[in-house]
Amino acid sequence: MAKGLVVVALVERHLADEVEDLELPPAPYVLAQRRGDGFFFRSVLARAAGLLDERVVEGQIGCHSVLRVRLHITLHKEAAHRESGGVGSRPAGLSSWLQLARGKPVRELSWLLATRGLWLVVLEITVVSFGWAFTVPWPLFLQVIWAIGWSMIALAPLVWAPRAAVLAVGVAIVCGHNLLDPIAPGRLGAAAWLWTLLHEGGVLRVGGPPIGFAAYPVLPWIGVMALGYGLGAIFVEPARVRDRKLGRIGVAMLVAFVVLRALNVVGDARPWTVQGSAVATAMSFLDVTKYPPSLLYVLVTLGLVLSLWPVIARLPRFVTNELAVFGAVPFFFYVIHIYVVHAAAVVANAAAGRDPSGLFGYFENGHTAPERIAGLGFSLPVVYVATVAVVALLYPLCRWWGDVKRTRRHWALSYL
Repeated sequence: MAKGLVVVALVERHLADEVEDLELPPAPYVLAQRRGDGFFFRSVLARAAGLLDERVVEGQIGCHSVLRVRLHITLHKEAAHRESGGVGSRPAGLSSWLQLARGKPVRELSWLLATRGLWLVVLEITVVSFGWAFTVPWPLFLQVIWAIGWSMIALAPLVWAPRAAVLAVGVAIVCGHNLLDPIAPGRLGAAAWLWTLLHEGGVLRVGGPPIGFAAYPVLPWIGVMALGYGLGAIFVEPARVRDRKLGRIGVAMLVAFVVLRALNVVGDARPWTVQGSAVATAMSFLDVTKYPPSLLYVLVTLGLVLSLWPVIARLPRFVTNELAVFGAVPFFFYVIHIYVVHAAAVVANAAAGRDPSGLFGYFENGHTAPERIAGLGFSLPVVYVATVAVVALLYPLCRWWGDVKRTRRHWALSYL
């Protein structure tokens, strides 16, 4: 392992203070390279995804997800940077509104949201969690599919309300959930696990030893999905009107981010500090909380997306068409790529003459036996090459599955 790397096991959130206010990402351990007086994470600017339609944004998120999983499964031994992103709940909310705009009855949409959301929750605790572990039994790893599933379940009754009311709910949750930050799970006794799932995130216990990790607490993401649904009407307006409105909303969100972040009082639990250089100070300024997503995190990520809309909406058609191949089948792509990346990590480390057994049950290993994963991984350039290779490998599979969903009309396909 390169000098200066710090392995942080799956520990309680309050232990993060012992590693210089490092916020635990959703991996069971982190490889972070220490430089100077702090940890350097990738800026949220590097994750500003553009939107063209729901398929294009899902395609962009999916391609980024390959790189994210590559980092989490220790293909990179130099530094696993903090990811920034998470607009996945917003396209799901937008997609729900667009289905109504295209004529889907409210009753049918509500039922689809509730049942598909429950289906996603079940798959997250079974198929997806196993894909991260490759052991039986496996710990729960509750992240993006879990959050989208519960957000769909929450949106199911909301679609019966006026769109403006749903938008108000979304704004209230996104802007107000940080007021709940002082409530720690430990103060709630036997209900601590519920608060961990709902708002706090972190190690998950239900009356005993850890059973998993809740990376995506659901309450903030319910707000993001409701926000996407509430803004949906803008996306069906004429292109010129749509681009103007979205651009203005995006700029307003970015201005609000800069003002609130500069005040350093509200909107994020982690204050920014002046560092030893201008670049380090800028990184501290942009290092906002994703787990759970703070108000400032939502403002800067969605603000960038909406501000860039007029530019990205005019990307060459061949670019948007290729992204839409992945975006048309986001769930299929997501599940398959976890298995492919995890298997590739095992094979690549074995081919390099290392013992890959630590990658089986690596949640437990990161917590109880970090020496089993020490020395695994490759340089960052190799990770990028592997990312491109995985995306290329999955492209024909995604195109095939997209053709199946487009040409066959079976109710079960809407759940896959």
